[in-house]
Amino acid sequence: MQVLIHQQEGQGFHELGQEWYGRRVSPPYRYRLTLTTGGLLFEAERAEAAAVHPDAKPGCFQEELWRYDVAEFFIANADTGRYLEMNLSPNGAWWGRMFSGPRVPDDSVASLLRVEFAQGITTSEGWKASLLLPFEVLAALELPLDCWHVAVCAVLEAPEYIYLTTAAPCDTQPDFHRPDLWSAPILS
Repeated sequence: MQVLIHQQEGQGFHELGQEWYGRRVSPPYRYRLTLTTGGLLFEAERAEAAAVHPDAKPGCFQEELWRYDVAEFFIANADTGRYLEMNLSPNGAWWGRMFSGPRVPDDSVASLLRVEFAQGITTSEGWKASLLLPFEVLAALELPLDCWHVAVCAVLEAPEYIYLTTAAPCDTQPDFHRPDLWSAPILS
């Protein structure tokens, strides 16, 4: 499934209602990517309570968010193969890392990675979270828009875990680090 990136704020959310192995997910996971004047805005939500990393603080960097419920997106430079992974906790904590290839961390640019803001709201009925990744960060990480291949993913229902992705799942264990399965986004 190609990822749609809006060029105007306030456009509709997109749903992922099927997990890695093809089973329906209810309620669905919803996401939206928007190009704003300040950068790339990522928003995610689900109408179900979330398992949040116990050390996660809204707006703060936190390792290992994926061990709990988390929204994710990946942006690859299709020319170089380098890619960025961003994780967003339902409460607004975030984590990110560049990779030089599948699961090969590139920590040489770690100091360049920052978000303008990250926030989230969690209740017993569900959660909504968002983060803004500034354009200057994307430029510094050498991720020009015209070279993007993108995937949006989620790990939900911890600790049982279900895995959702816009990339075409393969007949393997869930693995989001497959830039060969990501496609160029559609700008709307």
